Amino acid sequence: MNTINLLPWREWRRERARRTFFVNIGLSSALAIAVVLSWGWHLDVETRQMDHRNNYLRERISELDRRLAEIEALREETDRVLSRLEVARALQGNRQEMARVFDALAQTMADGAHYTSLSMAGNLLTAHGAAASNERVSTLMRNIQDSRWFAEPNLKSISEIRDGPHYGGRASEFELTFRRTRGEGDPRRSQPPQAGGSRREGHGSREHA
Repeated sequence: MNTINLLPWREWRRERARRTFFVNIGLSSALAIAVVLSWGWHLDVETRQMDHRNNYLRERISELDRRLAEIEALREETDRVLSRLEVARALQGNRQEMARVFDALAQTMADGAHYTSLSMAGNLLTAHGAAASNERVSTLMRNIQDSRWFAEPNLKSISEIRDGPHYGGRASEFELTFRRTRGEGDPRRSQPPQAGGSRREGHGSREHA
């Protein structure tokens, strides 16, 4: 039997296996590089998209901040305007209230009496005045009591003076306090009294006439 030399075939198979191994390594390396590059490109695209979204959100947030600042400025301006309106309304109400008070003071004043000073603290009025007699002061207090705009007249002091500048040199000086009301009650109470007497005396004189 002839001897067959298998060495060249083995060398060839070994060489082919080595070439196949290197080819596989090259393909694997190329595939790995392609995967890495693809993944890097994907991450780059995702990063750019995220940056774009972040920039968009920043712009929107800046726009919202600007609008919020404008709204806050408008709100502050509105509050200032409302404050001015409240002050104006309060002043208008005070003017009307004071006009009503002075009108009621004129209506309740008795003939032969007058105020020399008048002060008001809250709803309490303090009046200093002079009258021709104590009866005039009593009439003044009745007129105040009968008025729908005043209540609770209280005579603090009264004194007679001689050689004064009022009512022929003889007069009664008085200090009187009374309270301002909201005008609730019978509207007929706010009618002005007749000169020189109480309201009841005025009605009596008209009926007699």
